[in-house]
Amino acid sequence: MEVAEETLWFANRKVQTVIRPPYTIDFQVTAKSKYGDPVIEFDRSNFAPGSKHQSEIKLFANAVFRGRKTKGLTPNDAALLETLRQIIVCYIYRFEIFPGRKVKVPKGLTVFRLATNARRFLIAIRETGVNCISRLTPEAVDKVLQLVESSNESRLLYIDLFQDMIHMSSHGLLEPSLPSFEWEFSVTKSTKDTTAPRGKQALSEDQLQVLLVASIANINRARLLLVARFRGSNHIKRARRACRTMYG
Repeated sequence: MEVAEETLWFANRKVQTVIRPPYTIDFQVTAKSKYGDPVIEFDRSNFAPGSKHQSEIKLFANAVFRGRKTKGLTPNDAALLETLRQIIVCYIYRFEIFPGRKVKVPKGLTVFRLATNARRFLIAIRETGVNCISRLTPEAVDKVLQLVESSNESRLLYIDLFQDMIHMSSHGLLEPSLPSFEWEFSVTKSTKDTTAPRGKQALSEDQLQVLLVASIANINRARLLLVARFRGSNHIKRARRACRTMYG
C-alpha cells in the first residue's frame, strides 16, 4: 500500500458523525491493526529501510527516565492505556483539531513519534503516583515534566504534547478527560541562539571545555612525536608509548 493509498484509506475511514475513538464499528484503526491491539501497525512499505521499526507503535514498550529503565504500561494501568489508545486514534483521525497543523491525515512516521512521546508521558504519570489523567493537577503535571525532560527543549516538547491532550479533551475525544484547570507551565529561557543556521550555533562553555582539552592533548602528542623524530626510531617508539599512556 503506497503512502497515497494509505492516506486515502484513513480518509475514507474517517467517520465525521462519530466523534470519539475508535470511530468505526469494526474497531479497525489502521489497515493492519484494530483498536485494543497491543501494537498499532502501519504499512511498512511507506517507511525507509532504516525506519521500518517505526511502523509499529508498541503500547507496552518500556521507557527510560534519567538513565533508568522503567516498565511500560500494563493491563493494570487500564485507564492510562485507554488514554494512549485514544491519543493514537486522535492523531490519526483528528489531526485538524490541533492549532497550526494543516495536514488532515499525518504520515505514519509522524504518528509514531507523537505516540511514542505520549506513551512515555503516560508512563511518567503513573510513576508519579497518578493512575488516570482525570486526577491530574498542575502540580502533578509539573512533576511529570520534571521526570520526562532531559533539556529545556524536551520540556517544550512534552508541554506541546500535553496541550494536544487538552485540545483532545476539549473536543470530547478523551474519556476520562482532563480536569478543568488553568494549565500553566514554566520554561526557563534558553541561552542558545536558535536563530543561527544549524551547525553554526555558539558552543556552550561545557562544549568549549571538551574541545579545548582535546586540542591540548593533540598538540602535546604532535610535539612529542616531532621531537622524537629528530632523535631516531627508538625515541619515536618511546614517544608513542608515552602518548598512549598519557592521552589514551
